[in-house]
Amino acid sequence: MQDAAAALPARLLGDVRGKTVADLCAAPGGKTAQLVQAGAHVTAIDRSPARLARLRDNLERLQLEAATVVSDAVEWKGADGFDGILVDAPCSSTGTIRRHPDIAWLRQEADIAPLVALQKRLLQKAAALLKPGGTLVYCSCSLEPEEGEQAIATLLASEPALRRVPIEASEVADLAEIVYVDRYGNALTGLRGEIVATSARFSVGGELLAHANTFSTVPRGTAFWYVNSNGLVEIAVNQGRADRQLGLTVGASVAIVN
Repeated sequence: MQDAAAALPARLLGDVRGKTVADLCAAPGGKTAQLVQAGAHVTAIDRSPARLARLRDNLERLQLEAATVVSDAVEWKGADGFDGILVDAPCSSTGTIRRHPDIAWLRQEADIAPLVALQKRLLQKAAALLKPGGTLVYCSCSLEPEEGEQAIATLLASEPALRRVPIEASEVADLAEIVYVDRYGNALTGLRGEIVATSARFSVGGELLAHANTFSTVPRGTAFWYVNSNGLVEIAVNQGRADRQLGLTVGASVAIVN
């Protein structure tokens, strides 16, 4: 079963009935199934035979059909000219801290650079596979800007034929309040910080969180909440690094205490 947020990227491809769509890094197949159910002719690509077998099992269970390819998507030599391409990229997964709280301790600064390099190659491959007028959707479950808005900025700088298309509320179940435009012009999703006052209280797992403007005001290893430069309330853990905090957008796993 997909989280609600995980179901949004496929919706951004629009009406896919009768269209050809490539799902890169497709396993275990939730988004592939969603696209097939919507009427697309899907080619699901994944480098892991075991994970792709799981995808096939899921499609069979749902009585859906898609073409499946075991291949590194970057190296794949298949057909091009797809109407739509979904790149659900491998990433640091810092946005999944709600379900995997150990992420805050397992992920390190050195993990980011190789993932960013892979994401860049995947996006370049996707651009090459896309037909003129087609739609490319890139998504990750990372909160790191290098794996999100900066990845798209790099792609747009290298591919002048591509242009950014704003996310409309109608594409995200009419939830206009979760769509905002950041200072780089990226249309993103998340709850706006101004919906809560600075006197608000938040808890994770029943533990009340402190409010702090900088990580240095709380002990190392302590979680706290703050409002970031985009106006979003985030949860961070002081890991003793001034240049990076692992954050979590409020609403995913943070309870507002009355």
